[in-house]
Amino acid sequence: MHKLPFEGSVVQAARLAGCLPEEILDCAININPLGIPPALRRLWRPAEAWRLLQGVQRYPDPEYGVLRQAFAEAVGVSAVGVVPGNGSAELLELAAQETVALGAEQVITLAPHGPGLTRALQRVGRSPVYVPALWSEEETVLGKAIEAVGDRPFALWASNPHNPTGQLYQPEFWRQILAMPHCTMLLVDES
Repeated sequence: MHKLPFEGSVVQAARLAGCLPEEILDCAININPLGIPPALRRLWRPAEAWRLLQGVQRYPDPEYGVLRQAFAEAVGVSAVGVVPGNGSAELLELAAQETVALGAEQVITLAPHGPGLTRALQRVGRSPVYVPALWSEEETVLGKAIEAVGDRPFALWASNPHNPTGQLYQPEFWRQILAMPHCTMLLVDES
């Protein structure tokens, strides 16, 4: 067993030490040190299921290295631009911080939307500017967005299809948003 003075995941420590994660004793986590209970082991005998279940006994790589690379290869982008998160709340928090870092003075949202978006923006000192989009034609929504932003740097956050209405915006609509002179960020949650 390796013992490393390391603050991070066992996966990261194993990579640094050049060994398997199972070879590292991590006493800083709240995972059962005895492993999977015997009764559960008996239920999960098939080899593949057992292999997958072993991974639950350690924290994943907080940098999401393997996931980011796999996703990047699947969609043909750089892994640097892939930002996975532990649920939508974490991703909205990251997006809100990035929105401020990019200099967006206002964040346009296609209303209605869920409260998580508003909370994330308020934590970084921004409030959403609501553009009513309830079943409106794309040209109407675009006109309302242009009117709302004026000549200040802005970000636009939306879901596609829109949640909760289910309205689907076409790629040309997003291209028009991105072509607006003061657009610093376009965040589209595609579900």
